[in-house]
Amino acid sequence: FSSALAAYRLSKESGLPLVVDYRDYWTLLSDYDLMGSCLKRAYSVAWEKRILKHASLVVCATKGIAEDLDRHFPFGIKERSFVLYNGHDEADFSDLGESAPSSDEFSLCYFGNIYARRSLKYLYQAVLELEREVLTPANLKIKLYGSFNREVYEEIQHSGISEMISIEPMLSHHDALKEMQKADALILLINSSSPKGTLTSKVFEYIRIGRPILALVPLHGEAAHLLRTCDQNHICPMESVSAIKACLSEIFMQCSVEREVSPALQDYERSAQVAALHRKLQELVRPVG
Repeated sequence: FSSALAAYRLSKESGLPLVVDYRDYWTLLSDYDLMGSCLKRAYSVAWEKRILKHASLVVCATKGIAEDLDRHFPFGIKERSFVLYNGHDEADFSDLGESAPSSDEFSLCYFGNIYARRSLKYLYQAVLELEREVLTPANLKIKLYGSFNREVYEEIQHSGISEMISIEPMLSHHDALKEMQKADALILLINSSSPKGTLTSKVFEYIRIGRPILALVPLHGEAAHLLRTCDQNHICPMESVSAIKACLSEIFMQCSVEREVSPALQDYERSAQVAALHRKLQELVRPVG
């Protein structure tokens, strides 16, 4: 957030318009405490108000972030906001080649970090119960690609299904996309206490890959809305073991069904998004008359 302070000062000194880009929440973030003390929070809120009041354009990574900022900071932000989703680059998928899931196993794959209040322990419990009910595919594997903290390893250790779970090395972006193609299903994770505008950037690439997505996300958040729009309907709260079991059962039964990439995803392709932002920026710097 220090970059916003520097940009604010430069804007005030130069008279140039200030554009603030929210890839995530600042003081409205509720997943974990960034402030550390009441004094620092009050100081940060004061600066966020000052910056937002001065900004000529407020760019937000999600519609929910824009709405929350407008509701909490009544400075007419709605009229000055622009939603720029992280989206996906179609060029990233042009040279991937064709890869398919292995017939030797059924893989549930997660890519990225796990932090704050997010947890896979409810998924592990759901898989354990399905296994005891003899309702899981043969040789089910849960693969986590990334660098994880101690809590993730402890959850695996106490899961009762640790033999099914593996930690895989962090991959380059290109190699991660290739591994996504090989997954039978992809795991998305957002805790229910997150703000409604929380939308992890990998969701767009997950959808573009075209594999089924086990979306452990709030049912009424922006992520769930995006997934439904793109015909991905295996959605359940991260904390509900029974709902996860129901979604997993659907995925297991439909594993052989071919999926088409939803045409709705075209609206989130990055080049089109950036072109729209470019037009907005041109309006800010275009000479009057």
